[in-house]
Amino acid sequence: MFFSKFDKIQYMGKTVTNITNSILLKYRPMNNTTLYTFHTIQDGETPLTLADHYYGNAVDAWVINLLNNIVDPYFDWALAGRELDAMVEGKYGEDNIGNIHHITNLDTGKVVDEVEMAVYVTDGVITTPLPVHYSPVTNTQHENNLNDAKRDVKILAPQYLQSFKNDFEDLMNREGLL
Repeated sequence: MFFSKFDKIQYMGKTVTNITNSILLKYRPMNNTTLYTFHTIQDGETPLTLADHYYGNAVDAWVINLLNNIVDPYFDWALAGRELDAMVEGKYGEDNIGNIHHITNLDTGKVVDEVEMAVYVTDGVITTPLPVHYSPVTNTQHENNLNDAKRDVKILAPQYLQSFKNDFEDLMNREGLL
């Protein structure tokens, strides 16, 4: 069957076939600078504002979301400063945002495992001096790092937008989804 080779994803509590795979295969490799413009999200920018800026129509924000694997446009998109602060506080609690999330070994760039971390940290607080090549990362720093990793997105070059939309609509029609 055609869909047997497609990935499965969770959608609205059900396991479904990720039909977007075949359309996205045509638009790979994702680092092709002819197909894409790379954009660093600034605070306040949304898929809607970027679609309006690049394509002249905010309705095409779904293309940006799809190409960047954004399922939840709130939590999969880079949050602005206040939104990020509120998320961190809600996730860790106001009293714990400065607690140690993990320790990074600066020599290797790797996160120190939980067993070794327990030697230095108790209940999110450093209790034993860290070796000079270890760097603590707080809950706030950790979430900021994760958020910053979401800031670089790919924008399909405007000259390929209509072709992409046509291909996507053809696929959806072929599978009886439109």
